[in-house]
Amino acid sequence: RIKFKRWLVRACELIANYLNNLLKQLYVDINEKLASNTSGSSASREALLYNKFASSAEEYQSQVVEIISRVTDDKHHRYYEELKSLLNDCYECYFQTRTKLLHSSIWNRLDEVILRDKELSLVNFIQDGKMYFQQLCYDEYQLFVKFFPEDVSKIRINQWFVQLCEPLYDTVRIRVLRETDISTLCDSLTLFGQYYEFEEDAEEYQRQFGQIKYDKVFEPIVQRLQATLILRVQNYVQNQIVKYTPTKDSFIIANRKSARKDLTTAKEKEDPMVLAFVESFQDQANDNTVEIHENVLESYYPPLVRGLALLSRIYEMVNSVIFDDLAHHIVQDCMLSLKTAYNKVQSSTSDLNNFEVKLAYLRNLLMLRQQ
Repeated sequence: RIKFKRWLVRACELIANYLNNLLKQLYVDINEKLASNTSGSSASREALLYNKFASSAEEYQSQVVEIISRVTDDKHHRYYEELKSLLNDCYECYFQTRTKLLHSSIWNRLDEVILRDKELSLVNFIQDGKMYFQQLCYDEYQLFVKFFPEDVSKIRINQWFVQLCEPLYDTVRIRVLRETDISTLCDSLTLFGQYYEFEEDAEEYQRQFGQIKYDKVFEPIVQRLQATLILRVQNYVQNQIVKYTPTKDSFIIANRKSARKDLTTAKEKEDPMVLAFVESFQDQANDNTVEIHENVLESYYPPLVRGLALLSRIYEMVNSVIFDDLAHHIVQDCMLSLKTAYNKVQSSTSDLNNFEVKLAYLRNLLMLRQQ
């Protein structure tokens, strides 16, 4: 048995060395042609990177299956660790070779996007990178399965995709950290919504991600967007709700109506996220009075409207547990700010207006409960 193990491992080692040398020679040949063809078209580069590389696939797979068949054969379970190590060397050599060949093309593409950074919104910036790497992963997968049996090797290729996309992660991370607009961050997250519609054990998930697991490939970007979104949400709550200074006439309807001429200016200063929520709120309202349809921002306490607008915008953009925690704190901050404003207004109004102030306070609480 000791002799058999030695011969088996040595035979597989010879195959692995042969395959690795085959890839190294292939890399040298393609790299030389790429270097001598600097002015060539992108189509000719693609032909070298894929067609030329695939020319050795048949010979490669005919040999690598000899190692794989022994790794997966229960009869050789005693020698699994040694054989698995040799197979891993084959995978690593393949991935390193492809990474070196693709490095220049990837960064040329990313440089183009970075140069147009000032012209692109964050959504378009991410969309460009996402589309390129999505196609890149697809092309690489189709090439990979010509070299390795798909059923036993697709886990490894998906692990490599995360490494292959690291330049995209770094580029997007820098751009995302500069973004301060909550709506833009939410729109960027929406780009990846299609990858997170199903649970991993669902039949539809297996049908959609049976080959390339795009949900895992783009997960680092989604996590970065969500982390930045949470940070911006916390800043928004602090500045627009917690630090909001109520005026003495916050709940006096007569004063609000007299200030209606300033509504256009107020709308211009208001966050588009809040205006979108107000428009949605108006559409849902059963009350068709002029006050609701012309002056929602003045009819209700502003921090309350902003807090609800924020929650409606980030809903389903972050993990449900995180959202519940954010919602709890935001609602508490809204109620505390509302109570502070109510106490301030009530202490400064005459008895004639006190009833009106209480009604306005109750109206805000009812609206908060309903939403």
